[in-house]
Amino acid sequence: MSQGLEVSDEFINAFIDNQVTPEDKAWAYAHLASDEAFNRRVCELRKIRDLIGLAYRDLSMPGQRRAAAFAKAAGYRGRHK
Repeated sequence: MSQGLEVSDEFINAFIDNQVTPEDKAWAYAHLASDEAFNRRVCELRKIRDLIGLAYRDLSMPGQRRAAAFAKAAGYRGRHK
């Protein structure tokens, strides 16, 4: 990454998800300390990612509860029990 370029949300999301190169990660950490706007944007996008994760944390796939109830009724105890 270059100091003169505006950082895209795509890059920031990749950084938050640990999907950037070690060089880009080092640049981003150094940039966090020196650029308040960048730091604020990283925090905003990390908060959005965390809120979305919380919103979907307890959702199951359609039919998953019914399949679990059927397996329980059939006496299925899991592979390792």
